[in-house]
Formats: sequence, structure tokens, C-alpha cells
Amino acid sequence: MKVSADKLLGRVRQKIARAQASGDLEPTATEEHVIDDGGVAFIVHVIAGQDRKKRSRREQARSGVDPFEPPYTDDLFVGDLSDTHVALLNKFPVLDDHLLIVTRADELQQSWLNGADFEALATCLAGIDGLGFYNGGATAGSSQPHKHLQLVPMPVTTCAIFDDDSRGFALAQSRLAAGLTGPGLFDAYRVLMDRLAIDGDRDPYNVLVTRDRMVVIPRMRHDCEGIFLNAMGYAGSFLVRDAEQLEKLRELGPRRVLVEAGRPGR
Repeated sequence: MKVSADKLLGRVRQKIARAQASGDLEPTATEEHVIDDGGVAFIVHVIAGQDRKKRSRREQARSGVDPFEPPYTDDLFVGDLSDTHVALLNKFPVLDDHLLIVTRADELQQSWLNGADFEALATCLAGIDGLGFYNGGATAGSSQPHKHLQLVPMPVTTCAIFDDDSRGFALAQSRLAAGLTGPGLFDAYRVLMDRLAIDGDRDPYNVLVTRDRMVVIPRMRHDCEGIFLNAMGYAGSFLVRDAEQLEKLRELGPRRVLVEAGRPGR
């Protein structure tokens, strides 16, 4: 059954309660810290205890099983978004209400986003006021090869960085009109990709989308001195594995990490 935008958040939280009770949801326990760098407060989550997601990836590499292929784990399956996309819970979330927007077909993660992808994202953003994002390939921070977007319902975007001409890494952005639609998002995306000369089937990149802004960031590497980052890093939120990495991030400064992992420019 298709989940409508107005029912989506309630459905997500209903499924979270069920998945926590069944043990299918395994939240990643973290300690939260803040690093101020140039007047921007970056949130840093430090993994506390076992990294279950890392263990799961090792098992996946051994078995070759695609966790985004049906049949879906019932308590992680939120519902159908369209004929082409489903909504799943992130099995190992750091943030509450973390939603995955997954293609039914076995499409590659490092590929162009299309109109159907943005139709599904528009439905989710209409129901949950948050940050949608896409990690286009492993170099851009993706940990799964099956095409999926993500949505976290919290205001994490550090717009001060996006609007700072001295930031040191390339991006293109567009303000979005009220009343998000899939075609409108798709048109904005193609304009930004063209502006940056990104080939979506070859070049790594991140996309960040809120109800009023889209940002595309070309990527050159997936980490800086061992500090890994995906699109969430450019939204001001880092995940590090231990206290040693936290101190390394303090030493480097989050802004430098963003610059080193992105394409030079402004």
C-alpha cells in the first residue's frame, strides 16, 4: 500500500517502535560533541561501543546479499512510495527517524538521479521537514551499491558554509520554490550538475535537498586523513569511530576536511 505524505511520519514512528521491539532496528549508540570552526558549530557523533554497521558490512561482503532487495524485513519496511521506490528504515541509525528511499530495481548508486527518484524524495519531504541527501558513489560516502536516497528530519544544514565564498570547495546551489514537485527538483538537479560539469554515471558527488534549497557538491575523495564523510559532513554532521578520531577532527578542523574531500573551488 502506498504511503501518503501526510501519513509518512506517523508510519515511520510506528515502524520504529515495532522494529525496536523485535530487535530488527539496531541504533548506533554515540556521544555527541560540538566543534566550532570559523563560527560554524559542527556536530560530531562518536561511536560508543560496538559498530554494528561495520560488522554488518563485513557479513554482506562475505555473503553477497543485497539488503535493499526484496523481500524486505517487515519491521524495517515503511511502505511503498511509488511504483519505483519504497521507504525503509535505516537499520543502524545515528539520528532518529532516519529514512531510506530505495529503488525497487537494482540500480547502481553511482548514477544519475532521475525523475522517479525526485518524485519519491518530494513525497518524503512533503511529509517530513528535513534534509534529503544522496551519496553518489563510494568516493562520495556511499556504503551500499544499490541506489538509494536518504532523509533525516532535523535542521542540520550549515547554510553559512554554502553561502561563504571563501569556503574552499566547489558547489552549486539553487533556491527552491514553495510546493516541491518531483519535476521541479529534477530540473534544478540537472541545472546544477551541468553547472559543475558532473557526469552522474562516473563522477562522485553529493546532493543535499531541503524544502527550500538544493546543493550539489563534487567529491574528490571519501576521507581526509582517515576522517570519513558523506553528504552529512557537508550538512555539518560528522560520525567518527572513537575519541582518537574526534581529536584528529579537532586538530584538522571540519572545514579543512570538507575542502580536502571536495573539488577545489568556491
